[in-house]
Amino acid sequence: MALAAVVLWVWFAIANQAALAARPGMPSGVWSALILVGGGILMVAFYPAGAAMGLFQLPKLGFGWSVAGSLYLWGACLALLATVCGVWSWNVASRSLPVALAAQLIVSETAFGVIGGLIVHARWPSVMEAAGVAILIIGVLLSVRIFYQRQFRVGDAMQTNCSQSRGCPS
Repeated sequence: MALAAVVLWVWFAIANQAALAARPGMPSGVWSALILVGGGILMVAFYPAGAAMGLFQLPKLGFGWSVAGSLYLWGACLALLATVCGVWSWNVASRSLPVALAAQLIVSETAFGVIGGLIVHARWPSVMEAAGVAILIIGVLLSVRIFYQRQFRVGDAMQTNCSQSRGCPS
């Protein structure tokens, strides 16, 4: 399952960036809305499968609207806000970063998932958990730094060569 998830994320990153590149005039907000509408349609389409597998049993377990309504409302608002902001941010990053770099931003999902789990369990991370999250975040930060350093070095070299040959467009 984990391998399938990685394959699907890689496919999505490449397909999303290609789709954005093919539509340079389309604002990221519009593209994000289209992705969210598509996801909503798929959610409705797959609801019967989830119901058939018994995934929606909370009311039968005593967590009906009267008991957990505020939890459901906050959860839905948080999920909607995180999804809208996440999709929009992903599309902005996909327009300005190469796919290899934009795809690393998914690390934030892992880091926030760990942090959220620790908050729910009301505990501090173990040394291994803290080290794992720190290594993931440091790896992404180093990748971004290396990308921008190389980009500036290439730009500076082009400017130097251009100035020396005096054949550069203004």
